[in-house]
Amino acid sequence: MDASRAYLDWAADNLALNHLSGELVRSGVDEFLNGFGSRRWTLCVLDPPSFSDFGGKSLEVQRDHRSLIERTLAALAPGGILWFATNHQRFKPALEGLRYTEEDTIPEDYRNRAVHQAFRIAK
Repeated sequence: MDASRAYLDWAADNLALNHLSGELVRSGVDEFLNGFGSRRWTLCVLDPPSFSDFGGKSLEVQRDHRSLIERTLAALAPGGILWFATNHQRFKPALEGLRYTEEDTIPEDYRNRAVHQAFRIAK
C-alpha cells in the first residue's frame, strides 16, 4: 500500500524481477487502515516517514509507531507477518508484548552510511 503510483509501479517491477506477485494497493495509510473491512493480508510492509504533516495531520514515527503497528496488525490474517522499517536516526522501538525480531536488512556496502532499522512482527 502506498499513495504514490510511481512507488507502486517500482514495487511491481521489483516483484516481477524476483518472480513474485502480490496485491499492491494505492491508498493513504489512514484511508486504508480505516477501510479494509473483513479483508486480511498475509504480509504487510510498513515503512512510514520519520516525520510528516499532510492535510493537517502530523505523524512522528517515534511517537506514533506503536499505534500504527497495532492498526496494521489488525489488517493481517492469523499467522501474517508485518515488516516495519524506519530510517529515524534516534528511533527507540516500543514493541513490548509483540512477537518480533529485529532484522539486518542493510546491504553490506551501505552499512557504514545508512541508518535503518527493520522489524519482523508476527501476528
